[in-house]
Amino acid sequence: MFGLWSPLFLAAALAAPASPSWVHPLEVASPAHPEVVYASNGYIEVAHALAKLPGHPNWLGEAQRLVSSVYAARPGLAEVDVTLYKASEYAGSDPAAPLPQFTASVPKSRLEAFEKLTPATLSSFNRAWLNPGTEPPLPPFTPPKTRGHLLYQGELSSKTIALTFDDLPHPLYTPLLLDLLHREGVRATLFVIGRNALAYPYFVRDMVLEGHELGNHSYTHQRFLTLNLATIQGEVLRTNAVLQRLSGQSIHLIRPPGGRLNSSISRELRDLGMDVVFWTDDPGDYLRFKPETLEARLETRFKPGAIVLLHDNVPETLETLPQFLRYVRARGFSVGSVSALFASPAPVHKP
Repeated sequence: MFGLWSPLFLAAALAAPASPSWVHPLEVASPAHPEVVYASNGYIEVAHALAKLPGHPNWLGEAQRLVSSVYAARPGLAEVDVTLYKASEYAGSDPAAPLPQFTASVPKSRLEAFEKLTPATLSSFNRAWLNPGTEPPLPPFTPPKTRGHLLYQGELSSKTIALTFDDLPHPLYTPLLLDLLHREGVRATLFVIGRNALAYPYFVRDMVLEGHELGNHSYTHQRFLTLNLATIQGEVLRTNAVLQRLSGQSIHLIRPPGGRLNSSISRELRDLGMDVVFWTDDPGDYLRFKPETLEARLETRFKPGAIVLLHDNVPETLETLPQFLRYVRARGFSVGSVSALFASPAPVHKP
């Protein structure tokens, strides 16, 4: 749905869940005039600050001042994430826009360490990224040993369903989602946009540490039907290379943005050795339904062997997810990744 703007599980106090809130703006004392918002998953609050700066500032110094200002404005935050752009380069969610110049994720427990960083010690902090000025080249293509499949749903007799999320990572919502999935004991399949992974690499590492399965959601989040086959191959190979470098995992699952393909694109993806993951349960959470409506839409589409499609950057999804998981478990189903679902006997796919 969205492009580039969109953790290690945050060891926040295990207090009774608060009522989840929508996204709120936060005023902070900063000469950078940032756009700051915060949100909750019912347990913790996370803030994201985006600033567009002129000239060639000290990116680390600007980030340190901004993070400290956000914590001062709302001390109860569990994490502050910051994204800094050159003002002349910022172009919102345009998939072809330049990447940020600097990003960082600063849990409250690591604020002091972040504030003490210098440019010489920045590399010691594994939750910051400084733009190197170049993006990865197109990696060489090595023909796979086997062709991929089209995955539609698991066996109807299966007592497992797959929970999947698209469009990760997002600097506000990904920490909230990972925290919530950890509390629920769920390991899902997370479809990651390649350029988002470049700019927020620490979130990809967090996903792996939490035991989630990574999938390819293209490099720039452009609809494949608008691209030629050579460009599509580049989208897939670049994203696979980025995710493999960050995670150490071999990436074999893909969900094209929008999920729409023709026969030529389908054949190309399978020739690349990719399993194309569709879905059976799409409640359209990106349309921002009220939580009770979203929950009803999830439940009416639910069936054995389901592949559930959600997005990490929708606050109503965070509020609805625990109720949906209770609904599924009360009916005797376990919730896991796509690979867990297709490890069941006789999965439904097309070779």
